[in-house]
Amino acid sequence: MELKRIVMSMEVENRVSTLEQVLERFIENTEKSISTLTEERRKDRAENKASLEKYKEENKAEFKKFTQKMNKEWGDLANKMGTLIEDIIMPGIPSTLKKYFNTQLNFSGTHVNKYLKKLDLKGEFDIVATDEDRVYVADVKSSPDKKKIDDFKNKVIPRFRKLFPEYDSKTLIPIMGSLRFDKDIISYASKEGIYVMGYREWEYLDILNFDEVKLK
Repeated sequence: MELKRIVMSMEVENRVSTLEQVLERFIENTEKSISTLTEERRKDRAENKASLEKYKEENKAEFKKFTQKMNKEWGDLANKMGTLIEDIIMPGIPSTLKKYFNTQLNFSGTHVNKYLKKLDLKGEFDIVATDEDRVYVADVKSSPDKKKIDDFKNKVIPRFRKLFPEYDSKTLIPIMGSLRFDKDIISYASKEGIYVMGYREWEYLDILNFDEVKLK
């Protein structure tokens, strides 16, 4: 019995020793694998960075063209936003003027430019329309205020009169257009004799102070 216990003890020790050896080899292999993987990832990052730089260098001209194209499109969009309100208001001009002035327009245009060399005077007007008896001059603003109304009355209208003497026989109808007007701005424009054209309750284009200006 004693011999058997000794033999079994030796077998257990051998198995433990073998297990320790296996575990040591496993740890060594794992450390090597981790080291190899880390090195490979480092090389991959370096290669990817080099590839990206090479791609950018080889396609420098294409990147430049792309950048120029995007800048142009943003510029076009910015310019378009500048005329967006005119684009919204202009289609409603004929029907709105017909409703309030009972007129049939014989001309309407946007961004009407004129230069008089003898006066060295030039001007651009957002919307100009005419019928047999009147000329309608509209100044369109994204955010109308009292100063813009003053400038329209005291600068834009006199400049229009000087640049277009052919309309002297016609009654000039000054209109400030926008998508919306605060109540105090409508009151101020009415006091200054300026019609305001905007959306009533955001439903339809309308002259918001027709009676007030007409009575004045």
